[in-house]
Amino acid sequence: MEQARAAGRFTPVHDAWWAAACKAHGDAAGTRALIEVLMLHRHLRHDQVVTGLSAALNAGALLPVIPP
Repeated sequence: MEQARAAGRFTPVHDAWWAAACKAHGDAAGTRALIEVLMLHRHLRHDQVVTGLSAALNAGALLPVIPP
């Protein structure tokens, strides 16, 4: 995690969304949700994930919806 933060890949937006998800759903569920979000990086560009997280945070959407 520290390497990802240092490289700018795990941003303050990631941290804020994760903290909000943990507050809303508990640490275990919030962390599972973060893992799902991180898996989005396999299919989307980094900037797209960060933009989506920011929009989701602003909208209060704290559980990811992963398309099939």
